[in-house]
Amino acid sequence: MTDIHDVIESLEFVFEGRLDTYAGVRRFTVVSDPVSIEWVDDEQVNRTLERLEEIYKQTHTVAQIEKHQTINGQSVKKYVVVPVKPLFAGDGEGNQRRMRSPAE
Repeated sequence: MTDIHDVIESLEFVFEGRLDTYAGVRRFTVVSDPVSIEWVDDEQVNRTLERLEEIYKQTHTVAQIEKHQTINGQSVKKYVVVPVKPLFAGDGEGNQRRMRSPAE
């Protein structure tokens, strides 16, 4: 769990503390304040997201969506990053299970 805290700390640094972190029993959400595209260091954000992917690589795929919007006349970028568990577990060694239809 320390690795996740380090990633959140890195994001805090990138966004100069303009983040809110919401923790739950099984998940956490990090939301930044709106900032202009020119203000964000894409390289630092990408490095931090790569660290997150590294943390989850054994159990999850990290889905990323980047949105560009105009808010109050300013162009802004939104990142949505979600660790997603695979629908079917398997390593190619026969661990995959076939789904049965209700008629079977």
